[in-house]
Amino acid sequence: TTRYGHMKSVAVFAGEHVHRGDTIGYVGDTGRSTGPHLHYEVRINDTPVNPHKYLRTTYAHVGGFAAGS
Repeated sequence: TTRYGHMKSVAVFAGEHVHRGDTIGYVGDTGRSTGPHLHYEVRINDTPVNPHKYLRTTYAHVGGFAAGS
């Protein structure tokens, strides 16, 4: 399961299949945020895990992700 936080708006529904490059939402600064950014989480059995092993190296080293931006 993946989770995305502080988003301005969401462009997909829970359980919807998406493909690489699809816009899933727009970066925002909702909640207790100090500025626009995306909080990205991977969870296995509802336990947060380091997402690095699930990301392609070419994407993981470009300075982070910004969903839909």
